[in-house]
Amino acid sequence: MPESNVGFTVDVTKLRAKVKRILAEIELRDLLSTIGQRQLNWMGKSLQEAGTDKPWATMAASTIRRRPQRPSNRHFSSRYQALLQQSPVMAVFESSSAVEVGTNARYSRFHHHGASRGNWRLPSRKIIPEIPRARTLAMSVIDALHARITLEGNR
Repeated sequence: MPESNVGFTVDVTKLRAKVKRILAEIELRDLLSTIGQRQLNWMGKSLQEAGTDKPWATMAASTIRRRPQRPSNRHFSSRYQALLQQSPVMAVFESSSAVEVGTNARYSRFHHHGASRGNWRLPSRKIIPEIPRARTLAMSVIDALHARITLEGNR
């Protein structure tokens, strides 16, 4: 996998029956790339939402006055959001039927897992999907491709 601070691997070897049917129609690299792209799309959406289901609270006016360099009155700095949005990486490993997705931003692990030091705290804001979600995303790609290939085969 490319140098990554936060990432995961999706292994498609356990889905042999569906994958075998799909691979009769498309190349393994294309399947793995499609699964990886689905994960990257989820990451982009998560970053747009700042890793939360609801927007971050507006900063207090006193905080904004102390930090005039921040272009946003939201807790999630748009500068760091832009850097994280440019940091996703994906690697396809045909030999092990796997695709790895992550981010190469140095601070991504702190953003993803949260961090604290003294009275300073950075809450966890998920960048990558947790393993159950990653599997669900991968299965949605495999199911959609399998359904499309099956439908086309029945025509």
